[in-house]
Amino acid sequence: MKINSFIPVFVGAFIFFLGFFIGTNLTNKDSIKILRTNKNVLTNPLLDCEIYETSQNTKVNLMKKNVLNLINTYQDDHKEVSVFFRDLNNGPSFGINENNKFAPASLLKVPLMIAYLKENEKNPEILNKKILYNGDHYLKENLPNIDTLTPGSSYTVDNLIYRMIAFSDNLAFESLLGNIDQNTVKTVHKELDLIYPDINTPDDYISVKSYAGLFRVLYNSTYLNREMSDKALKYLTQSDFHLGIQAGIPKNTMTALKFGIRDADGKGTIQIHDCGIIYDQKKPYLLCIMTKGGQSNKLIEMIKDISKEVYRSNLN
Repeated sequence: MKINSFIPVFVGAFIFFLGFFIGTNLTNKDSIKILRTNKNVLTNPLLDCEIYETSQNTKVNLMKKNVLNLINTYQDDHKEVSVFFRDLNNGPSFGINENNKFAPASLLKVPLMIAYLKENEKNPEILNKKILYNGDHYLKENLPNIDTLTPGSSYTVDNLIYRMIAFSDNLAFESLLGNIDQNTVKTVHKELDLIYPDINTPDDYISVKSYAGLFRVLYNSTYLNREMSDKALKYLTQSDFHLGIQAGIPKNTMTALKFGIRDADGKGTIQIHDCGIIYDQKKPYLLCIMTKGGQSNKLIEMIKDISKEVYRSNLN
């Protein structure tokens, strides 16, 4: 059953949030050594792993301390921030307020993309399917006068996914949501340990730790097959949001990121998030940052500064 009749419910929850798997606590003695194929640019499937002693834990603990010190410099602005980091080579990670809950906003577009790519594994013609955009929409159009969808025109699923991820296009999101079985999307959320939102879901319900798991399974090709994992990450490398994590690292560094922005609620609180993979040539890592505060420019500045500190600490 298509979920056209369900769109107002799901999107109602999305509007409420919009206006915008697992971390391992390592001891000082133990870490994880991982063997991978290392033959692809975006994915790096897991082949084997073993426990070994390493100094990496000390390095990650120092990184966490440095990030905490940085966050403390923003406390006078009454901000809330959560951070999750994972070294994608050998596994050490750290979290700061990693279980705090936030409104996902446009971050919800990633599991919808994954749902389509999962279906494409069974039916390779799905990405070429054309969807007619009739001009109806529930969400606010967020690309006014800039290459927006044209009523009466048809678009391939592949193109709509690209627009949804690269530009965070709300109209593309709605079009895709209305042309996939509701149970397919629910299954993806359940299997990836994410809440499937409805009108009764609390405003803030997702954490950096749970959301970061999406990027880990894409990098490891453990949910989608390798071809579709690689395709998902290629979409994410096209993000046009360059003010957060990307602003804190060298311009030539490849990233696969998704941002989410939730406009001020009744209390004047804005939420801005940025999550994904930073493909440093020697030390790729996963970084997810979620923030709340009263000024969007200050939140973006904090995300940039955290990203800069993590990148610096990761290289040392």
